[in-house]
Amino acid sequence: MRLLDPQAHARVKGRILDAARSLFSEQGYHAASMAEVAARAGLGKAAVYHYFKSKRSLLQALHTDHWTDTQARIMRFPRFNSLKQALR
Repeated sequence: MRLLDPQAHARVKGRILDAARSLFSEQGYHAASMAEVAARAGLGKAAVYHYFKSKRSLLQALHTDHWTDTQARIMRFPRFNSLKQALR
């Protein structure tokens, strides 16, 4: 079995997530298929199932990524000791 290096693995996984994100937003979760996700990512359907066991797990990964990104953005907000200080 051929193993990908971690960066290559992350890039392929990112392509799948990007494809799913755009398809789910265009067509809706229920209308989009794993075959369409694979085609948009430029991969075979088996490759997508190698990274995600189901369409539901793909959606969960999108939610996790979104939440992680949101948390990182929140952590970059400046910290204030009081509301008065924040409003200045």
